[in-house]
Amino acid sequence: MLAIVSDLHLGDDRSGRSPPLGSMLDQLFERARRAQARSVNRERGREGPLDLLLLGDIVELVRTRRWRDTGHTPYESPSPGRSALVERIVRETLQAHAALTLAVRRRVEAGQLRVHYVLGTHDRLLAE
Repeated sequence: MLAIVSDLHLGDDRSGRSPPLGSMLDQLFERARRAQARSVNRERGREGPLDLLLLGDIVELVRTRRWRDTGHTPYESPSPGRSALVERIVRETLQAHAALTLAVRRRVEAGQLRVHYVLGTHDRLLAE
């Protein structure tokens, strides 16, 4: 079964305004697993891991306050300084959304989830 999630725009700020995405992912996963189980029972097939397609703009790398603190912009040519800043933004974003990161990691490590990631316009810098 395939679940598609897009445009989360997870940011690196710690304002606390984000919804509880870890628990939301758990709910999505459980609903998808129940639907998959019903399908498997009808088809007498084998149940496999859920495929989660993260379809662009999952991590917000363009609209972050971090760019204002440096001499770099998300639109300049790649450079070591810009790459270091992107890594910092990603690290802080993953920390700010630790519950979501943990929920995904837990399912992947248990063999219950496969994650596929397609870059969008706001997270395209991950390709560098």
